[in-house]
Amino acid sequence: MISGCANRYSTDAFLENNEVQNPGTEHTILVASARALAEDPATLYKGERSDYVSHAAVTLSVPPNHKSGEIEWPEQFPGDPKRHFTVRNATYLDSKAAFKNAIETELSQRPPEQRNLFVFIHGYNTSFAEATYRLAQLAHDTGYTGVPVLVTWGSSGNTLEYLFDINSTMIARDGLVETLTALNETSAREIILMSHSMGSLLLMEGIRQAHLEGGVKDTRKFTQVIIAAPDIDVDLFKAQMRRIGKPDRPFIILVSRDDVALRLSRKISGGVSRVGAYENDKELSELGAIVVDVTELSARDPARHGRYADAGDFAPLVREMLKDRGIEMAGLQFDSSNDRSRPLEPLIDRGLGIVITSPDR
Repeated sequence: MISGCANRYSTDAFLENNEVQNPGTEHTILVASARALAEDPATLYKGERSDYVSHAAVTLSVPPNHKSGEIEWPEQFPGDPKRHFTVRNATYLDSKAAFKNAIETELSQRPPEQRNLFVFIHGYNTSFAEATYRLAQLAHDTGYTGVPVLVTWGSSGNTLEYLFDINSTMIARDGLVETLTALNETSAREIILMSHSMGSLLLMEGIRQAHLEGGVKDTRKFTQVIIAAPDIDVDLFKAQMRRIGKPDRPFIILVSRDDVALRLSRKISGGVSRVGAYENDKELSELGAIVVDVTELSARDPARHGRYADAGDFAPLVREMLKDRGIEMAGLQFDSSNDRSRPLEPLIDRGLGIVITSPDR
């Protein structure tokens, strides 16, 4: 069956480490969840679906010995902050208003040019812990200076429940539109939307629904959509894009031809190509997308489905390649003053074979 989007970590992952001296770097993540609440507060959310959106705030610490693209999981939670990702604080927020207030607090602690939101939607077969820790890793490795927000949905965390997860994304559509509306009402300057795998199906359906309903009145804050290894039937994607219309700023699609997970997804889905492994870049670009082919990048996972986790390495390079074509990646501020944002030269020396296809101008 299809490989999952991450390793298996669920219970006790939100046990707090309250050591006074914390050598790590902390990242606070705000959460909008269509998952059912867990009975154990050290788990926060389980894999079942919820019929309403709930909210949480999690502060994770990344250890000083962190390697880009990796999550240093402890053998036993809560872990050692010198060596592992550790949770410093995890709490439910009791209302949408409390969620928006928490976002405003985070925004107010940043200079005006950094008051942006990075919204991440995880993929298939992913526990809440995996999604939260992964977003902390992405925020850390890219040196992103805005506020990270996780949108999570009822993924069972079981490779045998592919259809359950697909249906869960459909159930989560209303909640996603509700969340996007709430985020648009904050004082954030710009909002980046990024999804992985099956989470891209949820994102595209949410954008389509918001477009049809007109619920998000002013979409100017939503400056960039990035879908990584999207597990979407390519014919469905074409229909979604036709309904949405060509975006003012092209969507960015990360694809790879050797993605084993998407190959299996295609096999059990009637043989229809998945967008994340589609071979006609020109056709996708004509729909209003910038196609970034990362097939030649090395992959950490055997399914070669998680290359997006190395965004800290290749995102600055992609940015420069797009800039050379007169295309700006909006809202993606990186903190170049620290060693988390690596210079371009080592990446180029490693011969990273990134191929970009952009819409005709």
